[in-house]
Amino acid sequence: MSPAALTPEQRASAPDLALRLGGVLAALAALVASAFLKNPQRVALINPLWRYITRTSRRFARAMERLAAGTPSRPGRPGTPSGARPVRLPTSHAWLVVELRHMAAGYASQLNHLLAEPEAAALLAASPQAARILRPLCHLLGIRPASVPPLPRRERPAAAIAPRLARQPAPTLQAPRKGLIEASTRTDPRPIPSAWSPRTPPPLCPRMLDRWPWVPHPNAKRT
Repeated sequence: MSPAALTPEQRASAPDLALRLGGVLAALAALVASAFLKNPQRVALINPLWRYITRTSRRFARAMERLAAGTPSRPGRPGTPSGARPVRLPTSHAWLVVELRHMAAGYASQLNHLLAEPEAAALLAASPQAARILRPLCHLLGIRPASVPPLPRRERPAAAIAPRLARQPAPTLQAPRKGLIEASTRTDPRPIPSAWSPRTPPPLCPRMLDRWPWVPHPNAKRT
């Protein structure tokens, strides 16, 4: 959907959508600060995760303002590199809900219901930039609203796989042993004699004869 296809009522609802989404994200950021402060292993994630959530809220609000004013969306600006090495956030699906469980699941449900509204779906369809802004946030909360479709999986071309297969060594075939060849080329129909046959019982230890009296003695006469 193009921005020109939006009705005046839908354009007027864009700032309200940004305000409601900002309230949900502000409460989520406060939850992250209070919950991770009690976990020594996650204290280092408070500052970067807080900045990410608040920055996502501001970027979405600016996208909705441009959409309400009818101005075209601008491409995202690359982040400015800093001297300190930034802390990388986990990238697994729904990792924040796994960490905070029902506390974060409540905010994830609110955000999912908000983005499922018809007005929100129409605004996100008219602004692909706004959908791109919310896609990582939906990933870390484990929600998949229809208005924010996931990115298609990239298939590796066959030209990139062929050099790797060419570098692999070819399998070497070992010649079979001499005994196997003789057994496979044997033409005599008579069976190969063996040292033991079912008619002659195998030699048994005297201890086995004492423990198992039902086993017949090798020298016993058959009736």
